[in-house]
Amino acid sequence: NSFASSTTSTTFKQSPTLTKSTSPGCNSLFSHSDDTLQTSIDAMYFIPPIECARTVFQNKDASHSESLLHTRVAVITPILTSCYMSQGGAALMAVEGLISLLNDTNFFAQDVVGEDGNADGIIESSARLTLLDLVIQVVCDVATSSARETHFRSCVDFVSDAVRYAGGKLNDRTIGFVLRFYLFVFYFGASIPTSGWPFNKEWHESKAGILDDFLLPDDLEQHITGGAPQASAIALKEFVSIMLSRVGTGMKKTQYYSAEIDFADETLSSSESLAHRILSSLVENAMNRVEVANYTQLATYQIHRSGGSELFWHDMINSIGEGLFGQGASSNQGIVHSNIISFAILTSFIKISSGKIRMAFNNTEPVPRDVASKLLSFELLLHFIKMWHVAVTAEMTHGPSAKKHSDCVATRDYDEIESVATMIYVVRRLVIPTLL
Repeated sequence: NSFASSTTSTTFKQSPTLTKSTSPGCNSLFSHSDDTLQTSIDAMYFIPPIECARTVFQNKDASHSESLLHTRVAVITPILTSCYMSQGGAALMAVEGLISLLNDTNFFAQDVVGEDGNADGIIESSARLTLLDLVIQVVCDVATSSARETHFRSCVDFVSDAVRYAGGKLNDRTIGFVLRFYLFVFYFGASIPTSGWPFNKEWHESKAGILDDFLLPDDLEQHITGGAPQASAIALKEFVSIMLSRVGTGMKKTQYYSAEIDFADETLSSSESLAHRILSSLVENAMNRVEVANYTQLATYQIHRSGGSELFWHDMINSIGEGLFGQGASSNQGIVHSNIISFAILTSFIKISSGKIRMAFNNTEPVPRDVASKLLSFELLLHFIKMWHVAVTAEMTHGPSAKKHSDCVATRDYDEIESVATMIYVVRRLVIPTLL
């Protein structure tokens, strides 16, 4: 509506209307007959528009759905603006209001993909920006930019509830925001040695702390008494479980077929045809292995470079991750993207665990923050490997019989076998050297 009126000092013109562009060759979301106004709209094309996760605009009641989206934007705008106010407690009150809006209403219902399209929802949600994505990014940005410790717990509660509400089906950039936000809150608490978690375990019921060389127990349903740092660490562990569960969900919807060469196939008219297929398969596999090795080596270079900003996350997804898992023609793009996100999370944890432990007080005591970071990264790596193994074997372990289990392994989709083998190679090349 900001472009809804166009007047001059001498004449009054009818308010121009913006229409959603439906032509295939048009790059702008909106189009207008006025060339000057259209030029301004095209100049702002790099700003992603707010969309809905569901294809609500294709329904019969599309006009009502579009009107509802505009109403939701009008409602949420002043709340998000209040998040950036530094006077008084407006920002904290705004975040707590967002928590109530998420948990007590269906305000974000249009931003969540339903259970009827799990695999396709992963691809769709990775590219679009919904109101839920925008709100999560704002809350993460408010916590990291203001660094007010009194805001951390409410921000962690909202982000963890939002990730759980969306089932991990968020924009790729939003997922990176969440990961860095959790680590920021944890590092903030670990940078100041106190008598609380994770430095002193005596008061903690689960007896988890630095003195016992572990921070997070397996039971995540425990009562959080360590404040925002502990809440963020537990939320980060749950975040890994949610994101990796998408891999198993996508694999269950893949149609299996035998990728092995059937030597009894009657279509093989001659031994030359069979030899050609075998040779082509060997050459293709060798080339794929070289590509995987090259991309993994590139990931190693990026991990050992300084900084863990949004640029690192972008490279792991759009450059290296896409090269590792997105080269082949997969029968299920949801599996491909889930593996790419899993790879980006794994490399982020490896980058954290690769940091050195600095020494203080004349090289007599390690820096507490570095020790806490090292312990957390190792526990997250272990949890990642466990959850990934559960995700990729979920379908086989639920077979009704051992025979069906073996048949499922023998006829497993080639794309899945390739992605699993690639991830195993990445773990062997990146994780093991880090531990050594």
